[in-house]
Amino acid sequence: MKTFVKLFSVFILLSLFCLNTNCKKTRPISYEGYVYDSLSSKNPKGVAGVVIILSACNGKESGSTSQCLGDLYKVESATTDADGRFSIQSTTKLKNQSFYVGIEGSPYSAANVGYALTNLPTKLYMRN
Repeated sequence: MKTFVKLFSVFILLSLFCLNTNCKKTRPISYEGYVYDSLSSKNPKGVAGVVIILSACNGKESGSTSQCLGDLYKVESATTDADGRFSIQSTTKLKNQSFYVGIEGSPYSAANVGYALTNLPTKLYMRN
């Protein structure tokens, strides 16, 4: 009986430790959207073959400047299909992350704006 109580106590302590450290479960990241050829066009067309990069700030809030106050790292990337559609699936262990979306090779992208995971832009535009 003493052995059972000791094992149960150790289990409880490890559980509490994991709740306060990096033993937390990962959260899924599911991000889908479209890349269009122009923001100003009345009938924008999807652009095929564009590489979308989803990056994250290393758990630090982006702050009032919307720029990453820590280190920016690549989470995942995806290439648009023939209709301009992309889909990124990944995971994260961090709760308060700011995410950044960029178009590879484009100086004009949303890479300077930090988003919450639930507010990632679903429409991206190639600018001329």
